[in-house]
Amino acid sequence: MIILENHSEDNIILSVPETHEKSIEYIAQCIARSFDYMDRMRFDTNYSDGQYKKTVSIQKLINLIGDFKFTSLEEGIQKTVQWFINKNNNLTL
Repeated sequence: MIILENHSEDNIILSVPETHEKSIEYIAQCIARSFDYMDRMRFDTNYSDGQYKKTVSIQKLINLIGDFKFTSLEEGIQKTVQWFINKNNNLTL
């Protein structure tokens, strides 16, 4: 929110550094693990993999926020899934 409120340039990329990039498959597996759904997850190999990655520079963002500690993807997914489950008590998978 700080970036959106205080940034005056037209463009800024809100992304992760290249060293933290993850595949869609990895993210899907993290979500499935958080829901205890790994045994039911399937990938349809009849379709192409698509674009694997599109690396961008986040140097402008780093210059604006300085020494900021980001939440890891895995922790963020776990917290989000737990929040979702808590808000949906009757959820059955």
